[in-house]
Amino acid sequence: MTSKDNSCTEIIKSLQTNRYCFVQLEEADEHLSKTIYKEGQQFSNSWNNLHIDGYMGDKGTYRYRRYSVINCTNGHQLEYLPPEPHFQSRTYNILNGDVYRHYSPFENHILKGSLLKDIICFSSTIFNGMKEKQKKWRVECHQFRIVSSSSEPGLPTPEGKHRDGVDFTFVMLVNRINLTGGETSIYDINDQKLTSHIMKKKWEGVFSDDVRTMHEVSPIYKSSPQDESYRDTLVLTFQAF
Repeated sequence: MTSKDNSCTEIIKSLQTNRYCFVQLEEADEHLSKTIYKEGQQFSNSWNNLHIDGYMGDKGTYRYRRYSVINCTNGHQLEYLPPEPHFQSRTYNILNGDVYRHYSPFENHILKGSLLKDIICFSSTIFNGMKEKQKKWRVECHQFRIVSSSSEPGLPTPEGKHRDGVDFTFVMLVNRINLTGGETSIYDINDQKLTSHIMKKKWEGVFSDDVRTMHEVSPIYKSSPQDESYRDTLVLTFQAF
């Protein structure tokens, strides 16, 4: 059994038992660690090129994003879909649901780069282990930057505690600059808190079973008033089809 197989097995066991699993990608998989070393800086720098989210139901100006969709088959075959609007039902997103939201796609060198591919394939391997007969996933890919200003905190989950309406999710911290807050809480479907954790280290992430859990992230606030403050994340949602 390779180190990757062993890591995947442990993550799958945690997902089956706890419905979530926090991981440090550099430690979870040797191949991913090498890709992060080669492409990580370029990857994280791309969050500086996001566009403001103009669809916020609360009129907030604290969120920037890009959005692309990729199909993943057999754990390693990627199909890059043409740009399309993002849509969620109000059942899952009370703030911005029932609206077709048009966002700029990922920059091409990030979308088709090795790091995003390796993260998707690693995640797909995990989720294939959760659904053994499932080998094809629709992967909705989100780049988020949440900013905090002196007049407005940043809200990573402005819709509050929620599900995304998919099978599984993976959320990874890319940057955390000059802020307090941003605590991730995961709940079962009966609204009982399962865990709370602040992701502070770059490339730290959490796998979660979206069918059996809900999640939210607390507001972020500036630590130093004179410096910029933001939290960057990669969010991948996996829907079987």
